[in-house]
Amino acid sequence: MAPRWRFAASFSLVAFGLCSFLPIWHAIYIGSWEATGGTASFWTMLGSVPPATKHFGVGWVLEYYWFESVKFNVVVVGGFGLGWWLAGQQGDSTISTRT
Repeated sequence: MAPRWRFAASFSLVAFGLCSFLPIWHAIYIGSWEATGGTASFWTMLGSVPPATKHFGVGWVLEYYWFESVKFNVVVVGGFGLGWWLAGQQGDSTISTRT
């Protein structure tokens, strides 16, 4: 079916796809009177970056969103590692090395 690395990469993409819709990301909502923060999906958080950059500046946005980049890397690299481990546990019974 697929080599071990391909299974791990696809598992990583699935992990990110699932986590991108969970409200585990932080977003800034800027209104006419105030700016508030809250949890949101990855896509809402990504959409909140340009208005926050315009309102607060690049330095503040980099400081506020750095942990979101850490979470993104944990999900992608962790998903790849878990997929790699699962592919090794399954052996050749379900994941073939033939292309």
